[in-house]
Amino acid sequence: MHLGILFYSDTIALTQEASSVKGRAIANNDFVRALLQHRAPVDSITLFVTSPTEREFVRTHFGTLLDQSGVALLTFAQTPAFLKKNRLDVLHLLGPDLYRGFFLRNEVMQYSCVVTGVTHSLGHAPFLEWVALNALHGAMSCDRLVCTTPTAASVVAQMQQQMRPYFPTATQPATTVIPLGIDLKNFSAPVPHMRRELGIPDHATVVLWVGRLSYYLKVDLLPLLLAFRGLSAQSPQQEIRLILAGATGTDDYDQLLRSAIAEWGLAGAVHLVTNPSDMHKRQLYHSADIFVAPCDSYQETFGLTLLEAMAAGLPIVAADWDGYRALVLHERTGFLVPTCTQRHSPPLQTMAPLQLDSINHLSFGQSTAMDQSILRARLQQLAQAPTLRRTMRTAALERIARYDWSQIVTQYRALWCELMVDARTHTATPAPGPTLDYRNCFAAYPSHHLQSTDRFVIADDGRAALTGTLNLRVYSVMEELISVPLLQRVLPLTSTPCTVAHLITQLAAEFSATDVEFHLLWLFKYGLVQRAADCAGA
Repeated sequence: MHLGILFYSDTIALTQEASSVKGRAIANNDFVRALLQHRAPVDSITLFVTSPTEREFVRTHFGTLLDQSGVALLTFAQTPAFLKKNRLDVLHLLGPDLYRGFFLRNEVMQYSCVVTGVTHSLGHAPFLEWVALNALHGAMSCDRLVCTTPTAASVVAQMQQQMRPYFPTATQPATTVIPLGIDLKNFSAPVPHMRRELGIPDHATVVLWVGRLSYYLKVDLLPLLLAFRGLSAQSPQQEIRLILAGATGTDDYDQLLRSAIAEWGLAGAVHLVTNPSDMHKRQLYHSADIFVAPCDSYQETFGLTLLEAMAAGLPIVAADWDGYRALVLHERTGFLVPTCTQRHSPPLQTMAPLQLDSINHLSFGQSTAMDQSILRARLQQLAQAPTLRRTMRTAALERIARYDWSQIVTQYRALWCELMVDARTHTATPAPGPTLDYRNCFAAYPSHHLQSTDRFVIADDGRAALTGTLNLRVYSVMEELISVPLLQRVLPLTSTPCTVAHLITQLAAEFSATDVEFHLLWLFKYGLVQRAADCAGA
């Protein structure tokens, strides 16, 4: 199997800064690592990246894994020529934008190839875009949009159905459910707990929440604080502590939480840990007795922290919401707390196309309720029943084995093999979907378009560049597009005034007319050549 991955570095975690890492980036990063670690010996993998700069980012980030796996790294500029000479079996994207893969297959490759992608967050504006573009660019029966939970698959089905009247003849990609994963090795080694550092006594029962501290982008934690306040009042004889741990964002939610904790008399019972490292997070999991996971956001489709909690052997009390219900086995690995929201909300729906997605998520989330009385009851039940916690720990550790990345990669490979059989039945690819011709779209912008009769001549800075007293500087991301050798070939030919047509003829054996024009305009842009009519005495 020859697997290609259309790769953008912003889809993985290339930074260790906790506040800038999102679940999508972590999941994609771990998925690619798992592919490299667990690929079959007969597989070959090619990563297509945007530029030479990004190629070096990826090479550095994945290090020896790339060398050990024999992975090829190609830039987008190299991709068309490569795909015409080398057959791909599968082209995978790390997001739901399958239309990019459809474009490459239907426009460049022009042979049947499996195209797959995966959903992460779901919401409104950007998701409307990829649903529409996926429909317009020619899906085939051998293509799949992988959804990480059954609820995510139902959302995608609804999105596609709502778009169908606008594209009645278009084919939408089918969906398959494969969950995200976790590297269980990271949780197998014992780590010291953090109770002493946080001032939590050994006899206390610790409830833990981990996530991003953002009411815009993740979850409103104030209801959890009030539920915990009620729980503490119901069980004054039992010492129960709550830890809220997560990356901070730009909304200063940690400050709002600190204020609420103080105002509601929870300063001694609630501990706020901001921007914990991966090691600190593992220590927090091993410091806890119970994991709590409220949720009210439409964009949350999975729940990586629930996998981490299971890997640490924690019973989970989670919202019966989105993908959480696919992860927690009610009354076996934890409890699902009922949620309630509106079936229809015309005012919010009217505003949705106008608002930022973060505001939409918050607005809809404010009318999404997790039953507080049941939440308190379940937390109290687990706090008072260490035997039940141990039983659920055993069940959690048994269940989490299916989410190890090695198992997830096996599911992907089985899907790809199945779809490859289907791909062989297709003798042609769909017609390419719509794309914009940028030059034509923006034809009104310039005062003049380059003509074959335009005449240019070298300028003083061009002579300086030829003698080496002025170095030509090309942006690193443009190094494949702009050829310094071609620039150096064009400059001497303009020592005397010459037309564009003459330059193209002189260089025709080595370079295309388009490349010559492009490089001539670059020289003109930097003042290394000038119009012959602008020269004194021309």
